[in-house]
Amino acid sequence: MSLFRHILGEDSEVTRFRVWAGILVIWAVCGVLSCEEIKYATKGQTATAELVNKSYNSIKGESNLTYRWQDAKTGEYRKKVISYRGSNAPQQIQMRYIPGGLRSRPVGSGTMIPPILFGIMTVVAVGWFVINSIRNTRR
Repeated sequence: MSLFRHILGEDSEVTRFRVWAGILVIWAVCGVLSCEEIKYATKGQTATAELVNKSYNSIKGESNLTYRWQDAKTGEYRKKVISYRGSNAPQQIQMRYIPGGLRSRPVGSGTMIPPILFGIMTVVAVGWFVINSIRNTRR
């Protein structure tokens, strides 16, 4: 508890500022991650990727699998290395990527937590500001 009190400070104004600053940072990060998810949802394409290389990492105890597929926009072959635990690596996987972009991921590995959290935080913030403005106009 002492560490928590040390981080937030003893003064209530400092504590309030730090809490709001932390909430703002979380909101901004969720917003950026939400944009990435929206980009995958709107511009992303799915391709079948073929296994081209398999190497075993004895330190981590997992295989590094290299998959390759052709970009629909540029026609170039793209690669993605995926860590895999298990003995039977799939020869083909579905890969979600943004044509002409640098990022890619296997289908189903995305998360909707940042967009949901961003939406909830935005609705709560707008509601809080509306309620506060109504209270302030009645005084």
